[in-house]
Amino acid sequence: MSAYDKDIARLKSAPHNLKYADLVRILSKLGYKEQARGQSAGSGVSFYNSTTTDLIFMHRPHPSPDVDRGCLKAIVKHLESQGVI
Repeated sequence: MSAYDKDIARLKSAPHNLKYADLVRILSKLGYKEQARGQSAGSGVSFYNSTTTDLIFMHRPHPSPDVDRGCLKAIVKHLESQGVI
């Protein structure tokens, strides 16, 4: 199993300890680029895929670097519906 396959399998399992930096790395492998949402957005962030013109919105986790499982499940569901994974 390649590192890419392991990353996708880990994302799909929605672990309780997936770091935000790891999510950014996985999404970048899928063609998404992190974009800040402006000064008034607070912790809001979006990920844009220029190939598919798809956009994913979420909030950066804080104070813990771990992404919420519910957020991960929503991202996985969205990626599956877009045919990315």
